[in-house]
Amino acid sequence: QALQQLFALYEAKWAELKTNHTLSSIDVRELPWPSLALKRFTVQEFTREDVLTFVFHPLRPYPMQKSAKDRVKVEVLRFHPDKFNALVLPKVREDQRDLAQELAGAAVRALTTIM
Repeated sequence: QALQQLFALYEAKWAELKTNHTLSSIDVRELPWPSLALKRFTVQEFTREDVLTFVFHPLRPYPMQKSAKDRVKVEVLRFHPDKFNALVLPKVREDQRDLAQELAGAAVRALTTIM
């Protein structure tokens, strides 16, 4: 049940990031990351295996019509620099923006190895 809550929170955070235009000063640890293993929030923690486990976890809800490729594509678009830097980065604490960009880049690199 804890994992189901984690996946629901992940999607809820993305929905809030997309719709709430007044958010600011978000701590990088509060952002939704496609990982079950992030502890120290370092680029090295984003492994292909960890992201793969997160994206395709059997408890993660997905519409049945979504193919594996479509699931990965949704995540790649979330963390793609153009989208992430425009939508998410301005809402992150200023002193953590470089780290957020690095982590998003690591997420995209891990995700693109799955595609």
